[in-house]
Amino acid sequence: MRLIVKNGKRDTIEYMMLTMKEIVSSSQWDAFVLANAPQALFQSWSWGEVAKKLGQKMWRLGWYQGDTLVGVGQVVKVSARRGTFLHFRHGPVLSRSVYWNEILKDVQALAKREKAWFIRVSPQVADSQENIVLFKQMGFVPAPIHAMDA
Repeated sequence: MRLIVKNGKRDTIEYMMLTMKEIVSSSQWDAFVLANAPQALFQSWSWGEVAKKLGQKMWRLGWYQGDTLVGVGQVVKVSARRGTFLHFRHGPVLSRSVYWNEILKDVQALAKREKAWFIRVSPQVADSQENIVLFKQMGFVPAPIHAMDA
C-alpha cells in the first residue's frame, strides 16, 4: 500500500505491508490495548471471554508490520433483524491511523467470507476533523447507535 506521509514541508512515500494473524496471547493483547486505547473496554481480552461464553462467534485479530504488532481488533459476528454484520465494538485499536486502509482490506475479506452485510466500527478515537475525513474517505458513514457504548 502506498501512503503519503507529511514530513515537514516534504512529502515522502511510505510503503507498508501488514500481516493479519489471530492472537492467542491474552497478555500480548491486553498490553497492546492498554498502551494504545486503555478506555476501550470492549476490546479487552476479558470482554472477549464474555462474548465467547455468550456463544457469539468472534475473532481476535492482530496486524503486524514485520514483527511489530501495530493493531488489534476483537470482532463479533452479529445476526440482527437489519442483517448480519461484523462489529468492532470500541475498535479496532491501532498504534497509528495510517494503518486503517490496510486493515480495512482484511476486515472486508472476513465480512465477505462470513456473508456479513456491513462492518460496524466504533473506535475510541478523537472526534476530530482529521478522523471524520479519514473515515469518510474509506467509505464509512455515521450510523445512529443507542447509548450502549456511551
